[in-house]
Amino acid sequence: MPELAKLLRVVVASPGDVQAERDVVPIVVEEINRWIASFLGLRFEVARWETDSYPAFHVEGPQGLIDGILRIEDSDILVGIFWKRFGTPTKHGTTGTEHEIRQAYDAWKKNNRPQVMVYFNQKPYSPTSKQETDQWGQVLEFKKAFPAEGLWWPYRGKTDFERLLRNHLINFVRDNYMTGGPPTLSPNSAVVQQMLLLRPRPASLSGAMRDYTNLRNGWVSDRMVTSERDVLQ
Repeated sequence: MPELAKLLRVVVASPGDVQAERDVVPIVVEEINRWIASFLGLRFEVARWETDSYPAFHVEGPQGLIDGILRIEDSDILVGIFWKRFGTPTKHGTTGTEHEIRQAYDAWKKNNRPQVMVYFNQKPYSPTSKQETDQWGQVLEFKKAFPAEGLWWPYRGKTDFERLLRNHLINFVRDNYMTGGPPTLSPNSAVVQQMLLLRPRPASLSGAMRDYTNLRNGWVSDRMVTSERDVLQ
């Protein structure tokens, strides 16, 4: 009987102005599941309030309901994303995104998980109202006061975020689940043959094949795969 894959939970936390990036996370995670994680007996699962919550009441308000559904303290990775908005304050004074990231940070200090990956969009932006200026100012203040133990990452737009997230998740797998060294696969192995038979979106194909090749070699680079032969070399 085949072994069950180890489940790794990825929670997404962000204000609504980066919805495009939020929607990219499950796409990247599914690529990782199909091309890399399954080879190592792993499976990533994404939790987002817009897909996992439901209409209901909670004594702590909507955020209390979302907290119980996301279960941040039981997750393995929290992906936080910011651009020009910081979010709407909850009954406790913090925004939902800030609350969720602080929850993850507190859990990490106690249990060394989840790992907190925070991204800030550096795409140019010009506020057009005081409200927008205030929101952006809160983002800048949050970035300035980022915990000393952490490393946040800049990106420029959705495409760059997708590339970075894919590489960072692969690095996370490498550093936490490949302590015995990267696997080596024969060009004639069933795994490689299956990879060549599957045909996802062209962009996903090139990215996933590139990242699998680099994972096998124990590192990740920005070199683009130009043909299927790159996977077999």
